[in-house]
Amino acid sequence: MHGDEYYLFRHAIMRDAAYLLHTPTMRGTLHRVALELIEAHFDTELPEPKRNLNTGPLPVDAVVSELARHARFAQDEPYANIEQLRRCEAQFLIRAGNHAERSYDREEAITAWSRLVEVSDGIVCFYALHRLSGNCRAVGRLGEALRLSEQAWRLACAELDSLTKVVALGELALIHWYQDQPDTARRYLEQAAGLLDDGVGKGVEANTIGLLAMVLEQLGRLDEAEARYLRALELLKEAGDKHNEGVFLQNLAGLYIQRARNEEGERLLHRAIRLQRETGDDTNYGVALNNLTVLEIERGNYARAIAYANDALTVHAKVGNRRSLGLALSNRGMAYRKMGEFERAIADFNAGLAIHRELDNRSSESNALAEIVLVEIARDNFDTARALWKHSIALTRSIRSDRDCQEQVDEMRSECRRAGIDPFE
Repeated sequence: MHGDEYYLFRHAIMRDAAYLLHTPTMRGTLHRVALELIEAHFDTELPEPKRNLNTGPLPVDAVVSELARHARFAQDEPYANIEQLRRCEAQFLIRAGNHAERSYDREEAITAWSRLVEVSDGIVCFYALHRLSGNCRAVGRLGEALRLSEQAWRLACAELDSLTKVVALGELALIHWYQDQPDTARRYLEQAAGLLDDGVGKGVEANTIGLLAMVLEQLGRLDEAEARYLRALELLKEAGDKHNEGVFLQNLAGLYIQRARNEEGERLLHRAIRLQRETGDDTNYGVALNNLTVLEIERGNYARAIAYANDALTVHAKVGNRRSLGLALSNRGMAYRKMGEFERAIADFNAGLAIHRELDNRSSESNALAEIVLVEIARDNFDTARALWKHSIALTRSIRSDRDCQEQVDEMRSECRRAGIDPFE
């Protein structure tokens, strides 16, 4: 350790020791003084957040986590104005959660929303639970997300209005969609649809219909899914919700590509990307790049597909979207397989497979396994391919539609014929 590093380390230890030697009440005074000093430097006359706790960026956001901490522990000071400090803490926590989400710092967001759940009630507590669930879902903690969304649903039923019930049901459905449980997700959304006449607004109605479209697509009911995507997009246009318009445009584009309507799909994807760039939605921009990768693979433009996949991987890593990161790896692996670059393909499929299993994304796991089967057949590793096939098709049959199963069977048989062997059972 260099001399300057030693000095700083020793200073930090002594500072922390000095703090800990104070009584909790004296520490409360120190936190109050720190709070006042920072507030004197920044403009902390903050605008009220929206109903869903959304806030726009402000310079003070760089220190709101620190302000929230000082407001929390200043409550230990004798004769502290507890009510005012709790209000301040909640206000700073809301901004801290929003700032962390904009910075793609999911763990910091989870910390802020978790604390807000502890210190709030009513509508604020509901949306803190909702935002906390969404962040847990984003990092793959689906069990925790489900528990939180169920807690939000109970709160909405006990104390709140139809709008919060619809929001809670939508989050519950989305979690079950992530878990490859489309029938359960559909039941939640049908329940939400029964509440849409209670003045919930076009944006919420559109999101509910769009989520139902995603579920119907997962169930293989593609005509119904397309009709609902189109209806959701009409409502989002009317509501002026460009963020979710971009989301469902890209979803509809993916459906079109799945149905070999590639030109329509590409046109919608580029419309979605324009909206995502306009609204700063890098998370869904990365998803759109995944869809463009698939489109170029369908067209046989493998080098272009790999370029899109590389861009997607960069975006997913930036925003911490591991689910889509796994998909991008599998997509790039597919392009390498089609090019005959089997070593690179296997490396990408295995990397993607590890993420799919980490996040319990069984649908993508089954796809990756099926792709590895095709690579192993092409490499004449028939025993390995046969063993993997049994696992792959069993997983696919347990979670996917008959149509999806048949597609995997057809691809396997085609590759076996090319290799001059009998298809696997």
